[in-house]
This record gives sequence, structure tokens and C-alpha cells, in this order.
Amino acid sequence: MSDVNEKKDTVKKCPSCGQTLGSFQTKCPSCGHEISTAAAAESVQGFFQKLEELSEREYQANKEREGKAKQKKKSPWPLRICEAVAVMTLILIILKLTGVSESLTGPSYNPQEVPTITIVNNIGYEVREVYISPSEHDHYGSNWLVSDQVLNDTENATFTLFEPLGTYRLYDIRLVDLDGDTYTRFRVDIARNRQIIFTFSNIDYALRSIP
Repeated sequence: MSDVNEKKDTVKKCPSCGQTLGSFQTKCPSCGHEISTAAAAESVQGFFQKLEELSEREYQANKEREGKAKQKKKSPWPLRICEAVAVMTLILIILKLTGVSESLTGPSYNPQEVPTITIVNNIGYEVREVYISPSEHDHYGSNWLVSDQVLNDTENATFTLFEPLGTYRLYDIRLVDLDGDTYTRFRVDIARNRQIIFTFSNIDYALRSIP
């Protein structure tokens, strides 16, 4: 009876809606609530504790079979290999679920994809011109806004670029307001940033004409 009770795990529920969660879920499938990293750490700690209990049982069994009064607390090498594989698998799962792996290695992307980017105007002024050019080019080219189009403050505009990601990933993007002041962000990695937000801090004090 004690063995049965021992195998009962504590049920983990979403603190927001009460939905029952799996052992390593970090986001509620019902309400989308993000489970804290502390909860994920608790799951990892419980997993290691179970591994330690398994190692202890194996040690006691070996001690009884071999009749040794003293024996180092070390599980046989096959169990150690299983432990290492299980730990690595668990770490990879947690990194994937929490998005940590992507923050370390960067998101994967299709080099053949022609990207679409969204520019958000938070500079505090209306924008009358938008220029988007690969960073390795020495010119900006033509205005991407259509004739008489103005991008008001807090508004955004979406543009589809001409080249696939495999050709260019880094772009220089420049905005020009109604007074002729320019705001530039250089070497924007559009494989990572599909929404580019401009604020007043991006203003170019050394004004240069647009080629």
C-alpha cells in the first residue's frame, strides 16, 4: 500500500484558471497563463529527487547482495548513463518550452522566405518618408510610402521586402518627418525583428540628405 501512495504525484494546476497542467508545462493551454520559472525549477528539483531515490535503492540492493559493510554510494554505470540522458533530455525540453533555447541560438528561419516587416512610428511626429535598404548598400533608394501617404504618430505600416532572407538579413531603415528630420536604425536583423519601433531617441542630429 505504501508503494501505491508513493507513486502518487502532486497535481499541478494553473494559478489563474485552475486547469490541470502537465509536469513540465510552462503555459496554461486553457487561459495562456505563463507558469513562473520557479514552478519549472520545482519540477526539475522533483525530477532530480526521484533520480536520487532510484540511486539509493540500487545502492541498498547492491549492498545486500554483496554483503559489504561499507560501499560507496554510487550507482552502476548503466544507471549513470540513463541518468545523464534523462537529465539532458529534460533540460532540452524545458529550454524549448520556456523559449530560452531560442534566445541563446536565435530563431530559426527559412532563407527562401521573403519577409514582411512592420514599422511603428512612436517618434511623436508625422512621418512622410520611409526608406528601407540592405545595410551593405550605399544608398537608400526610393520612398516606400505611396504618394501623399503620411504615417501618423503611433501608427504603423507593413512592408514586404524584395529579397529573401538568404540574400539580405541586415537592413538600415530611415524615417523622415514633416520637418525633414531623420530617424535611423542601422543593421536591423529582420530575421529576428519583424516589428521595428522608432522613437524620438532614433533621431539623427547630424542631418544628412537621402540619396
